[in-house]
Amino acid sequence: MDLSYLADAPVLAEITPEALGPWSPSRMKCLEKCPLQFYLKYIAKVSIPDEEMGDVDTLNRDVGTAAHLVIELMIQKNLTANDAFDMVKHIYRTRFNEEEMEYFEGLRQTIREFKYWLFQLEESRPEGRIKDAIAELELAVDKNFLPVPYDSPKAFLRGSIDLKLDFFDGGRILLDHKHGGNPAFGIKYHMPQLNIYTLLAHFGHEACKYSSSGINFLRQAGRTISPTAHRDEIEKVLTVWFHNRMKKMFDAIYDAGEMFYKRSSMCQYCEFQAMCVNGKR
Repeated sequence: MDLSYLADAPVLAEITPEALGPWSPSRMKCLEKCPLQFYLKYIAKVSIPDEEMGDVDTLNRDVGTAAHLVIELMIQKNLTANDAFDMVKHIYRTRFNEEEMEYFEGLRQTIREFKYWLFQLEESRPEGRIKDAIAELELAVDKNFLPVPYDSPKAFLRGSIDLKLDFFDGGRILLDHKHGGNPAFGIKYHMPQLNIYTLLAHFGHEACKYSSSGINFLRQAGRTISPTAHRDEIEKVLTVWFHNRMKKMFDAIYDAGEMFYKRSSMCQYCEFQAMCVNGKR
């Protein structure tokens, strides 16, 4: 692969949280897992064609994107699961090959089950039925956790929440849809992402009395929800957690003196694996 164009990649004049933002769960995860990958993706903005991306699972990625759209239509337009699914199937009829369409069709029943789960959720909470449901909610806050527009130059932390459910009793549930994964393994690995969504919804949209967050595992037709965090915990504990996590990431870079390569089990999924041999190229 010709990497000569990297000679013109920008040199970082300043390595600070403010200079390398705005931050999102995926951006923070990338810097934490491998600063070199972060540099290639977000600073040098190296683009890798799908055919050169090694073991990156484009099938799951593309089908997962379509499944997200089904749920968005189901929530925002108050459609049945089947009607929303058929609308998206029509949209993707020329984009998916036969294998992809068959794989996508396999999610129809699990999305129908998710619609039923929402119904059961309301039935089980007569004191706090769903007041508001918003899909694909884009939110941003500045460095002081004050709300700003998503594309604002003042945005320090931002993200897109797959589904926000607010209840009449002041409670909230945030869900992130995952095409892969298994609820049997829990959500510990996903908690940094979910904590950030809790902060964004609380400070960037509307404060709540209490909030839970979780993963909707689409293919497994299951959900795992975190314990409840009350308002004081969100405002006093999660904000400190966020700043400490950011400090830890940047301290590692300062100590190394560079955007260093960091080997992990995630290397096999990195889009730059074809151009990276233990960070030497």
